Amino acid sequence: MKPTKIYSAIFVSLLLIIPLFGQAQTVKISPTVFSRSWNIQLSTGASLFYGEPKQPSFLPSTYNGNTEWRMGAGIQIGWELSPVFMLRGQSIYGQLSGFNINSDQYLQGDYLEFNINSTININNLISGYSPMRKWGAFLTFGIGLTNYNTEIFQLSSTTLLEQMGHGHGKGIGGRTLEGILLGGIGVNYKINNTWSLQLESVNRFLNTKKMDPLLTSKNDIYNYTSIGITYKLTSKKRNVPTFQRRQNNYSTTTKNTLNRPVGSNNSNITKQPLSPPKKAKKTAPKPKPVYPVEKKVKEPVRHIMPAPPRPMLEYRVQIRAKYGQPVPLSYLSKRFNIPESKIRSNQYNGYYIYTVGSFDTFSQANYYRKILITKNKVPGAFVVFFKNGRRMSHLPKNLK
Repeated sequence: MKPTKIYSAIFVSLLLIIPLFGQAQTVKISPTVFSRSWNIQLSTGASLFYGEPKQPSFLPSTYNGNTEWRMGAGIQIGWELSPVFMLRGQSIYGQLSGFNINSDQYLQGDYLEFNINSTININNLISGYSPMRKWGAFLTFGIGLTNYNTEIFQLSSTTLLEQMGHGHGKGIGGRTLEGILLGGIGVNYKINNTWSLQLESVNRFLNTKKMDPLLTSKNDIYNYTSIGITYKLTSKKRNVPTFQRRQNNYSTTTKNTLNRPVGSNNSNITKQPLSPPKKAKKTAPKPKPVYPVEKKVKEPVRHIMPAPPRPMLEYRVQIRAKYGQPVPLSYLSKRFNIPESKIRSNQYNGYYIYTVGSFDTFSQANYYRKILITKNKVPGAFVVFFKNGRRMSHLPKNLK
């Protein structure tokens, strides 16, 4: 079995296993969670040949007007399976060039490539998923097909020595068709929740020497090093993240029905009739017994006093304060991209202060403060403590 077939079988197995890892992986984050999404990328960059003929230097060379620098461009669609793994489909068109002074040969050509590849996010794999992270590094590997035309000339005389494809191959437009394996590395920069930039360099490994049939010392390799811009198709634009807060409902009044008398269920006791006297000796009649009537006794009225209301405690994030003069909420909403309905105004020591959010714990409020500083560009936002709707001068000693 050829090495290409072995590598292909291994890669296809990995592609089948990766989605299972993506589903089984649990990422502990709060309060924002990862959601799967589609994205599309456009890229352009250098397309470099590393087969033969090629000058010994790693970087492209130039000689008598001949240069090994060539360009390429591509389009790519990706599906984020998990914070670590992403599956991508890519199409690239590029040109190739290489020459060797010792062998007196010069190669030029172009290719049309289609591939399926997967990426592994190194940062999320090691440190866990964080929606606030801007930079990230990733590894990529994949498999695909390339359709190419190549020509080999004599460097000194520009005489055509050999060509591949050009209507004689089995690929698109008569190009030579070959399978490839991909492997490389890249970095990602997140501009916002929708747009990001990528810089990656990926080698393409061929299992033949058909690109340069006159020189057969090693298999062909070419590289595509590109910069791309990616658009997240399913992302939703959110001005301010919303945190759901548990609120306690305390009643400040007690209904009068709570004050009810406690009485006893007493019933009247009636006199029982006497049994008729027996006919016997004539004796003096006995007096009829008199049973006392039990009087109803009223118990004292007991009042159930309501429990005093618990204080309302909350943490907020202060975004602005101005002494002696209020600031229009519409101005703050437009400047910081926060809905006007979410901004609250209070007075404190002669200042008009403006806050957003309401949280049970300091850690939740502090997390929200970081989002306001980085995403909404709120300079100097800080956490404040409120008790019964009034701002306190300091935070509690034991922060939750």
